[in-house]
Amino acid sequence: YTAVDVQDPILDKARTECKLEVLSVPISDVIVNTKAGLFNLGVFSKMQYIIIHHDAQYMVDLSKMSKRDIYVDKDNKEITIYIPHPELEEIKVSESDAEFGDTKKGLLAFGEITMTAEEHAAVEREASNKLTDKVMNSDIPEQADKYAKLAVYSLFNPLIESVSKEYSLTIEFSD
Repeated sequence: YTAVDVQDPILDKARTECKLEVLSVPISDVIVNTKAGLFNLGVFSKMQYIIIHHDAQYMVDLSKMSKRDIYVDKDNKEITIYIPHPELEEIKVSESDAEFGDTKKGLLAFGEITMTAEEHAAVEREASNKLTDKVMNSDIPEQADKYAKLAVYSLFNPLIESVSKEYSLTIEFSD
């Protein structure tokens, strides 16, 4: 077998998949929406908790793979595929991801909290940023790396076995 016997089918499969989802994790957080009342006094203020639920999704972009990302060791009968680390897809929170709590009112406050379109957009941006920070400051990126190797292995191993059962497959990160 030559390197081309394996590289071309792997690259074809990579181009077919393009972006491979390797991990989807539900995340949630709470945002406090406050409206200051008359003269910014607490007795006229209102507060509402907004619980945000979303899925953090990690993807591996296989579309940029080239032949140099596939190493064939004929002596040890090993194929190593180098992939990029998975990337967190942009977290875009929408109103459907939000669960609005009851409005808590100061002693002299009345009515519910209402938000303009701009205020809704600001809350959605704040929620998106807060969830992104929460994911990035957790062990989820390391989990995504682990699952990326497993997902890519599961994708390409049947292809390797169909070309030759003698070769083993290893997945490594390119950087």
